[in-house]
Amino acid sequence: NYAFGFAIPTSTPGLKFICRPPVAHFDAASPMDGPLSLRYDESDGIAVFDDVLVPWERVFLFRDKEAEAVIRGQTGAGPHALHQSVVRAASKAEFMMALALAIAQSTKIDEHNPVQVMLAETISIAEFARTCRIGAEAEAHKTKFGTFSPAMRHISLWQSMFWKFYNRQCEIINTLGAGGLVGVPSFAELAGGAKKDVEKYFQSVNAGSSKRIKLNRLAYDAALSSFAGRQRLYEQYYSGDPMRTQSLMFRMYPKDEHIQRVHDMLDDLEGRQNPNWPDKEGGPAFERTWE
Repeated sequence: NYAFGFAIPTSTPGLKFICRPPVAHFDAASPMDGPLSLRYDESDGIAVFDDVLVPWERVFLFRDKEAEAVIRGQTGAGPHALHQSVVRAASKAEFMMALALAIAQSTKIDEHNPVQVMLAETISIAEFARTCRIGAEAEAHKTKFGTFSPAMRHISLWQSMFWKFYNRQCEIINTLGAGGLVGVPSFAELAGGAKKDVEKYFQSVNAGSSKRIKLNRLAYDAALSSFAGRQRLYEQYYSGDPMRTQSLMFRMYPKDEHIQRVHDMLDDLEGRQNPNWPDKEGGPAFERTWE
């Protein structure tokens, strides 16, 4: 009953969409107060089919398990869909890394070793995501249809770990921004009656008040706002329950060949034992096969 697929216009009679309220503050005094949320908030909701007529010419498959299996297993639809997600994740991680670097530079805290450790961590996360993308493309395999399908080994690594790393990038940005993110005023204050005070008290060692407020508003929106919270939860459950995703990775990973290497090493070491060990002169336990 669930092996079916179709496509219909969103204006089809009986089709309803129930969506959540927006996380963006559309009453903000300045568009710069929500540089991400006011532009990129993707609505979430459910579609309700209330006695909807789906014409047969709009149906791709209907109660056809074999066709459904072919679509999933042979066309590479899954790996290709997840590949674009890896590309998205790599861009996202790189942006968060750059934001962390910019915050640290603006207040000159990037000279301190503990801060450099955090910055190195967010750099590593960005490189991890980039490596997953490159690996999925470099080890892509040719299908029987003559097309190439990305390597799931690297995609599975991204599925398993990226949401944790993304959370960590948000934590690092919050730590680096600290109170500057909590107390950052509206960008509109620079054009209001408190302009002189804002220019005086909201500057930093490497950034004037305008630049620092824009930077902190961006950091707040990316790592601390309700928009940021939605992004973190989205990444965590993007591929479903994280525990099931990691369990699937464990089951699909070619474990036996790695386990066998350990046993082969032990068998090889056993075969190189010195038959005279231990001897009176305290000779070596293994023959010196490298001589």
